[in-house]
Amino acid sequence: MSAPIRFIVVGYGYIGKRHAHMIENHAGASLHAVIELDAAKRAEAEAQGLQAFASWAECRETHGTDLAPHFDVAVIATPNGLHAEHALEAIESGLHVVIEKP
Repeated sequence: MSAPIRFIVVGYGYIGKRHAHMIENHAGASLHAVIELDAAKRAEAEAQGLQAFASWAECRETHGTDLAPHFDVAVIATPNGLHAEHALEAIESGLHVVIEKP
């Protein structure tokens, strides 16, 4: 059996939590972290055993510029005006990207 696909969810609001729930309930997937500006939502993620970062920069401070050894896929679930910026951050960090369309 192959290792589960490791996900990071960017934006832990309503849509991000829906994606997180689907990831957590899929046998071939594993949710490892979230990136979320809101401190209360980060605390909620941490209470569920996830790493929680306030920004891509903070995530890179912890894991380095190449995030591929830690995550496989970034799910972008932020407001649609931020999709391109966050997708490019993920791609530049060596990750595959799933974008929640508006």
